[in-house]
This record gives sequence, C-alpha cells and structure tokens, in this order.
Amino acid sequence: MPPRTVKQPISSSPNAASATKLRQQNPGKEFFLYYPTPTCEDMKFITLEKIAHALETGEGEVTLEDAQRSRANAPLEQMLALAK
Repeated sequence: MPPRTVKQPISSSPNAASATKLRQQNPGKEFFLYYPTPTCEDMKFITLEKIAHALETGEGEVTLEDAQRSRANAPLEQMLALAK
C-alpha cells in the first residue's frame, strides 16, 4: 500500500519562500508544509530582554571543545545561509 499523503496548500506565510526554494532545488519532488505557520515552542521563551541580559552579563555562556564546536557550528551556518 502506498504511503498516505496529507496535502496542505502553501500560503503566503514566510515559510512559503522556503518551500519555493526547496521546489526549485528539487524539481520533480512535491513539498508540503507541516502547518501553515510552523513555530518552535521553545523559541517562544526567548525574549529581547533575555538576550540583552545574557549579552550584558555573560550568563548562560557555553564552552565547547574544538571538535564539538566545529560540529555544532555546521547547522548554524546552514541556518544563516538559508536566511539570506
């Protein structure tokens, strides 16, 4: 039995641009957003005030060995590249 596909139209949300880019990079494949406006529940807890506090005090600083830092940096670079 073929896998069941739930189709949801892509709206003009910010994620529509990501879906368009995926389609351009992968012709012949069909992409559907999980939800019209996907959100990360954990990211909702980050506020400008908390960021300013962390930058001013250094609180919450994380130190990594070079090998860990290199592996952790790769997904960050990918996210930044997608933001361009």
